[in-house]
Amino acid sequence: MQKEKSHNLQRIIRELGQEKIIELLTDQIPASDLNSLLLEVF
Repeated sequence: MQKEKSHNLQRIIRELGQEKIIELLTDQIPASDLNSLLLEVF
């Protein structure tokens, strides 16, 4: 995922210390699993 990240997203990623979290979530797991994860969070 090479899209430009928003300022807030950049801050969160920096605070987590996980620079590749977006790529891991979008490229390494099926979309249905990502959806399930997001539903659990919210």
